[in-house]
Amino acid sequence: MIYHGFDFHSASIDGKTPIFDAILYNQVDILQLLIKSGAELEFTNIYGETALMAATSMLSQTLEMNDYMKLIISYNPSDSLKLLINQGVNYHALNKNGHNVTQNAIINGLISAWNVLSPLSLPPLTINQEEIRELREKLKDSDETLFTYISKHDDEWFYAVHNSIFENNDKYPDVNEANKYGETPVMCVIKYNKNPALLALLITAGADADLEYNGKTPLQICIENEYTDKIRAFLQNECCDLNKKFDNEMSYFHLAIKMNKKLSMRALASYVFPDFVDKDGNSYLHYAALSNDREITYICLHVQEKYIVYNNENMSPLMLASSINSFRYIDQFIDFCDKHWIPIKDKYRSLFLAVMNRSFDSYYSILKIILCSVDPNSENTK
Repeated sequence: MIYHGFDFHSASIDGKTPIFDAILYNQVDILQLLIKSGAELEFTNIYGETALMAATSMLSQTLEMNDYMKLIISYNPSDSLKLLINQGVNYHALNKNGHNVTQNAIINGLISAWNVLSPLSLPPLTINQEEIRELREKLKDSDETLFTYISKHDDEWFYAVHNSIFENNDKYPDVNEANKYGETPVMCVIKYNKNPALLALLITAGADADLEYNGKTPLQICIENEYTDKIRAFLQNECCDLNKKFDNEMSYFHLAIKMNKKLSMRALASYVFPDFVDKDGNSYLHYAALSNDREITYICLHVQEKYIVYNNENMSPLMLASSINSFRYIDQFIDFCDKHWIPIKDKYRSLFLAVMNRSFDSYYSILKIILCSVDPNSENTK
């Protein structure tokens, strides 16, 4: 396309040239090809961002761009950033919010970009301990603690404390201290839907990510509300007890399935233990069978490693689905097994349960795979 003269400077309605899309989809080879072909790197989009600035803004966009029914991929801009910096781009440029590229990376939660950007020596708005002490004193008679105030209100303080914590490795003993409303700093970030980068900051400063609020863990609240950006922040910082058990010894992933929180399921998918079962021996696929939802089944099939697991009642997920006529689960399960050449060993028992419970949709789906797997001319078939 480049050879035949296609315009690689044409911009979309939001001011993005192909360079921006190469960064968005993490296509470093295409980015390299466009640069080699003479693509302009200082064009800005409608947010006043150059390509370098955009590379530190696209974490949430990249995760949202995944096709429906596909698991979430991770976004690491380090390679794109290195490539752009090596091309001599203007890294002193500011976006419309007045942020330089380092500040933009911080506020977008791209801690992984910090090592690439820190040698540029761009100011992250440093602050000294005396100023922190003065703010703490000022807040003594208010309803807020130092970190609940920072979590709710002030980007400038956020940058400053970020530098103190990440550069100087400072720890703050009051990072878990709740305000007058019982809200911890971590809960303030979640409750008021603040920047997820704050979670990485608080956790690095020593915050307890499993400290409960009204009987629920922060991650549990994020799953219930499908705050996927916050879920990813917790998981990427490896700060939560993913083996924690809830009612009936359910895991976080069981909870997400039961509550039909598909976005939360996708965010959790790469991190959960694949063969976790509840108190009754029910796996993720057992819960998917109860949901009778194709998308939930699809996600669970990509998470769980053992497809035929028997619960305490000696029921596999397919047998459970047959007994309650979860035909959407059965169709998705059969389709998956067919594409991946997985033998369905419990099909006869499942067919029997479908007949016993008059689950006609399930009966026909299972009968079809049985008929496809036998010799039509054999005596048994006749």
